[in-house]
Amino acid sequence: MADPTGPRLDIDMITPACVVWECDNSTHTLIDPDPATRDVLLKLKGIKPYTSILGWIPPTDVTSFSFEMYPCPPELVRQKLNCNVIRLRFDLSQPLRLVAPAEATEPVRPRKRRSADVCSTLCSLARVKALDIHVSDKQLPAVKLKAFSLAVRQSALQPFDADFPTTLASLYAGSGGKLIDDVSALRNHPDHQEMDKQAQQDGQLDTEKLKKLEERVKQLENGNKELSDEVDVLRANCEKGTDGVHDHEAALLETQDDLDELKERVDFLLQNGLDSEVEEDMVQRVTDRATTNLLNKSYSFSVNES
Repeated sequence: MADPTGPRLDIDMITPACVVWECDNSTHTLIDPDPATRDVLLKLKGIKPYTSILGWIPPTDVTSFSFEMYPCPPELVRQKLNCNVIRLRFDLSQPLRLVAPAEATEPVRPRKRRSADVCSTLCSLARVKALDIHVSDKQLPAVKLKAFSLAVRQSALQPFDADFPTTLASLYAGSGGKLIDDVSALRNHPDHQEMDKQAQQDGQLDTEKLKKLEERVKQLENGNKELSDEVDVLRANCEKGTDGVHDHEAALLETQDDLDELKERVDFLLQNGLDSEVEEDMVQRVTDRATTNLLNKSYSFSVNES
């Protein structure tokens, strides 16, 4: 937040980022600690599902800020973001604060070995006063970064302590967050007995999930077989209907031949001058023959079709 008379800041964004810092004469990163999810997710005491720990930097704690295009970032950063990056460098008057879900058991600590490794890294981050954040160069316009840098130099950033309780209450989908006062507890690895118990519970849950999944697969297989049977019946009916159409076409062609023959005979009779009674009698006989033939074949087709 900046002074209304100073540079205008309205930076509000969520974007993939890589955090890099120096601690104890070595470089540390917080990048893909969980390869399965590609997110920084943890399992904490008192919380069953995976969750996250947030880093909070009060605006007034930022003593200096700079940014630059970073064409040659560390290999891990390049693999994570896979794009051109900007390095945001922060110097702080005190280390950032860590925020956990309000429902986490006190003291906040991990309940999985992998989560303990991530928490240990977060403890390192919570000790330093300088850090680099790498983001895509497409996410933050240079004009906003310059305005933020100017606000830091002019000490124009204002605290938001008055709004902080409300902000904490709104975190974690409205369930609320809390500051982690005892960061050192995050370093405590869960004991083996507790981990074995948790692994057993998780194994039971996994077994139940597998059983439900197997039942679902069987249902889908049965449904698929029923659909396959219906398709076979429809295909057979279509083939039967096609045969009936062919029979009907043959009957129509034969009837057309009878009509052509009738026309030829009528023409012959007219040319040879038979009297009208004989002529009408012969025409009627041939017409009846053709009509009967057509009706018989049409009826046969209808019976076969049904």
